[in-house]
Amino acid sequence: MIRLGSVAVHDDQWGSEEELWCYFCDKSVKKHQVYEGFTIEYLGYLTHLNDPKHFEAVKRYLRYHYRKEEAELFCKNKEFLDKFLAKIPEAKKQYLAKMDFIHEKDVAHMKEVEAKRQLLVSEALQVLLSVNENEAAISTKGSTEQTNTFQNISSERNSSFNPKQKTCPWLVQAEKNNDQQVLDKPVIGPTINVWNNYVAAEKKKMLPIKRLGANFRRKQVYSSRWLPAFSGVWNKGRRRQIKSNGKHTG
Repeated sequence: MIRLGSVAVHDDQWGSEEELWCYFCDKSVKKHQVYEGFTIEYLGYLTHLNDPKHFEAVKRYLRYHYRKEEAELFCKNKEFLDKFLAKIPEAKKQYLAKMDFIHEKDVAHMKEVEAKRQLLVSEALQVLLSVNENEAAISTKGSTEQTNTFQNISSERNSSFNPKQKTCPWLVQAEKNNDQQVLDKPVIGPTINVWNNYVAAEKKKMLPIKRLGANFRRKQVYSSRWLPAFSGVWNKGRRRQIKSNGKHTG
């Protein structure tokens, strides 16, 4: 994984959580490392392979498992680490140039989008202004016509209005002429007598149907000493009669 010809540089937050497991040391090791404000790919693992503690752990592991490999095969010396660190400035320069190009490209794209947005906004404003002008002209014309119509109607109504008349036409009472009721002026709607009769009839409808004396109709005028016949509304059904022998009959 670690090669001198492919040193990769990233921002300081790139790959901060990535780790690798070292079987010789039996622990987890950071895969990348931050160096001079930038994250250098595989620098953390390379630093661990150059650690003397790692070298001792490799020898102990090989001896315990009776392995014949050399310990240097699983380690990196300081010379290799120095060459790797020497490649970092050039890789950093290339990374910054790439980021500048990306930023310039993004900025150019943002400027293009902003120019299109401003053009659309200006066109929308022009359309809105033209629509408002048309609506204002139409509303002015319509309001003028409505004002003229209202003035004509008002003049017609005022011409038919009598300022001396204090009572509404439909409340004007009739005048008697030669013992007959004659209306000098036209009356709108029912007379006051018809209205009173209608109100009385409506109130009577609200009374209970089975109230005392509701169905009783007088056919003649009785004196003040008259009493109601208890055989009428006071009893239901046929009146019972009592014979001379004391027996009841229906």
